[in-house]
Amino acid sequence: MIKQPHLVEYLETAKEIKHDLAVFVAEEINREAENQKISFAQYHKRVPVTAIADLLNLVGEGVISKTVAKEVFAEMVATGARPAEIIKEKGLEQVSDSGELKIVVAEVVKENPELAEKYKAGKIQVVGFLVGQVMKRTNGRANPQVVTKIIKEQLDGDNS
Repeated sequence: MIKQPHLVEYLETAKEIKHDLAVFVAEEINREAENQKISFAQYHKRVPVTAIADLLNLVGEGVISKTVAKEVFAEMVATGARPAEIIKEKGLEQVSDSGELKIVVAEVVKENPELAEKYKAGKIQVVGFLVGQVMKRTNGRANPQVVTKIIKEQLDGDNS
């Protein structure tokens, strides 16, 4: 019997972070080292593991998206700067303000009436395309979960 179930949840979260870290490292480090024509030793000097952990934590907290994390990581490799510094300097924080996002979603839905009709007819996969359009308009800074929710609310609201 587990006396402290919250510790199990905590450890599960740690396992997820470890997995995300492993996937990120496997996919990104070699590519960026090659792109920037540096050795692994040079990479390792510029980007300590703790900096990658910080970056992944910022993704987990919703400060930036995974897409923006790749951009931040490239800058980390190039400059050795910490993720929070890069995000602040470049204004890469994820937009989660529903008021701001509702305006962009409304524009995208208005420009794609045929997709709104398809959604109403049961083709819910069109939401993904609409989310992509909002992401384009916000330069990848919109929080995709918030955008998806707003799109569904707007499209479902049109049904009434």
